[in-house]
Amino acid sequence: MAEPVEVTVRQLVASMAPHPAGDVTDGQRLVEDLHFDSLTLIELAVALERRFDLPPISDDEAMDVVTVADVVALVSQAAG
Repeated sequence: MAEPVEVTVRQLVASMAPHPAGDVTDGQRLVEDLHFDSLTLIELAVALERRFDLPPISDDEAMDVVTVADVVALVSQAAG
């Protein structure tokens, strides 16, 4: 049985976070809390696209992503 999207997204975010602080939670901010920079955000977007077979994430969509919960919502919506 496949893991729920949110579990897989959290695991991927945690594995790519430059400075993870234990378990990744929905309220954590990618830049301020997990220390993602522009390059690691792009790498995360590509990893999500490949893992979930998503179309490319647009710049407009990416601009609205601040927290882990935002990433989960974006992937859930795109994966339909």
